[in-house]
Amino acid sequence: MLAARARGESFRGIARRLFITEKTASGYMDQVKHKFAAYLREHSPADLERALGLEPAGLTDRDPRDPPP
Repeated sequence: MLAARARGESFRGIARRLFITEKTASGYMDQVKHKFAAYLREHSPADLERALGLEPAGLTDRDPRDPPP
C-alpha cells in the first residue's frame, strides 16, 4: 500500500489491482499513517529511515514520483 501510494497510484488503481474496494484501500492507508505517527512519537525521522533501510535524508532528498534508486 505504502509503496503504491508513494509511486502516486490512486486508491482506485490499488483497489482494482488488489481486488478490494477503494474504501478498503483508503482504510489500509489510514492504518499505515497511524502506525508511522505512533512510531514517530517515540523515534526520530532518522530512526524511521534506518528502519525502512533508507540512506540518511532518503525520505526528503528525492521527488516521490521518481523511481527508487
